[in-house]
Amino acid sequence: MNWYKKAQNLYEINKNDYVNFDNDFYNSLSENDQNIYWQILRKKRKEWENAITRALATGKILPQKALEMGYTEIVEPNYRNENYSISGHGNLSVLPSPLYHVTTAKDSVISSQLKTREELSQSGGAGLGGGSSNTISFTSDLGVAKDIYRTLLEGKRAIAGKLTIKEMTLQAQQGAGAQKPWDKEFVEAFKSNIGPKSLEEINNYVNSDYQEAKTTMFPETLEGFRTTNIWGKENPKEWSPVESSRTENSVPPKYRQFILSV
Repeated sequence: MNWYKKAQNLYEINKNDYVNFDNDFYNSLSENDQNIYWQILRKKRKEWENAITRALATGKILPQKALEMGYTEIVEPNYRNENYSISGHGNLSVLPSPLYHVTTAKDSVISSQLKTREELSQSGGAGLGGGSSNTISFTSDLGVAKDIYRTLLEGKRAIAGKLTIKEMTLQAQQGAGAQKPWDKEFVEAFKSNIGPKSLEEINNYVNSDYQEAKTTMFPETLEGFRTTNIWGKENPKEWSPVESSRTENSVPPKYRQFILSV
């Protein structure tokens, strides 16, 4: 039996009409077919939610209509706030014009339009941003778009070895691309990996044979990390803790990050 029928305009169909669980039909199936049935329902539910999300974003339906159709991502306005919102994304509002999107896949975008991570079958983001896998990030600020573009080019230069850590620290001290020096922010960015260091220490660290620090899900003692952790057991004597990751009042001391010197 064909359990899956795709509608042409899903945003015109109520959720329960498109993703309808038939209990009697489900109970008549074998265990294997029940699993297939659930997979089909999950796929249909995701397609319906994506269709509603796109319809909201493009103004084809209003928030209240989406709520009535069964869309659960919208938070209804309270008496103090007349705006509808989506959890984690802020209030729904009319999109400004123009909008900007920076990409490293210009030719693909021109030929097949912008696509979400889900549409590209990506489990994780391939760009700079995060956000939901069924959305696309834009900015209405041309300055922000230019900054994103600039950082993509800088990243390419750094990977190719054409932009050294020494040049980066000098840029931070001089405030390149900003209204004031940003060396403090530069140091802070490295703190999670190597602890509180000076610019000179960061230079030495990056130019040394140190590897990235490893972060554990739960705090561990140095001995515990060296003997039980999959990374720690490889070169146990070479691992040392990152002091800034030490948990308070732990005896013996426990840490969330460890660094390897080879």
